[in-house]
Amino acid sequence: MTATNTGLASFGRPNDETYFSVALASSSPTIPTTSDATLSGYETVRVSEDGITPAVDLGKSDPAKDWAGRDVLASTATPSASLSVPIIDNSVAADKLRYGASNVDASGNAVFNGATDSWVVIVDELHNDENGDPVSLVRYVYPNCVPQNITFGTHSKGSLIIDTVEFQALYSPAIGGYFKKLAPVSVTTTTTTTTTTGA
Repeated sequence: MTATNTGLASFGRPNDETYFSVALASSSPTIPTTSDATLSGYETVRVSEDGITPAVDLGKSDPAKDWAGRDVLASTATPSASLSVPIIDNSVAADKLRYGASNVDASGNAVFNGATDSWVVIVDELHNDENGDPVSLVRYVYPNCVPQNITFGTHSKGSLIIDTVEFQALYSPAIGGYFKKLAPVSVTTTTTTTTTTGA
């Protein structure tokens, strides 16, 4: 049987080790240039099974018109990018995203007076084949993200608390854009074949 949808199934499965990593931009972390580069100076934060939702806005608006209604001047596009991240982690690193790095101490005490830090955000995904086997690792790099909004989850008995942080990606001169998708890197898997011989 010939596979006709190779590489099109199960996109976006997270890398089991580090799928959402952050570092304060002020700490000048090394910006990775490959999908499999080791991250140094980053902390990982767990997100809910709903996953991370990236979005882009091309920033186009209607052109200016003359009195007769003819287009006479194209508007300047102002693109933007954002990330919606449903956090389930209660680590100090996660609290720094929620409350601001300077508002959280090493013990985890936090005082909220606005989270205005700039973060380097790294998202790693495994792209799978039609059988669900991982075939490549893909990394997205957001060098300059700031929290725009935080929606705290419902605190109710027996429920998972999910706090959603909305990040605005700002233009980064370091990459010449808002974010960068790095080239996929092949993931090797080991397949075990068992052969049974008859008597």
